[in-house]
Amino acid sequence: MKKIIIIKILLLLSACETAPVPLSPSGGNQADGTLEMNFYVGIFLKKTIDWEKTDLIAKNHCEEWGFNGAERFNDVTHECLAPGIDGSCFRNKYTYTYQCTE
Repeated sequence: MKKIIIIKILLLLSACETAPVPLSPSGGNQADGTLEMNFYVGIFLKKTIDWEKTDLIAKNHCEEWGFNGAERFNDVTHECLAPGIDGSCFRNKYTYTYQCTE
């Protein structure tokens, strides 16, 4: 019975969402004109990405490097920062790459 209650609580918590958030610059290569943007999310929190703000942040960052804009690649890199013993992941890092444009 306790297991069922715990599972129900975990399912309710896993549905928690926050307001859309932009990604943060985390690295890149000015010479190549590539910019990495990432965000972190836990197992019980679902985040929605604010792509409009993220794209603007990337554009502004590229402009600081002397470029005119930025375009997002369609790929994403995932890294599990806190793996669980059952194969789950308690803390995830997602990284998107932008190409600075002339």
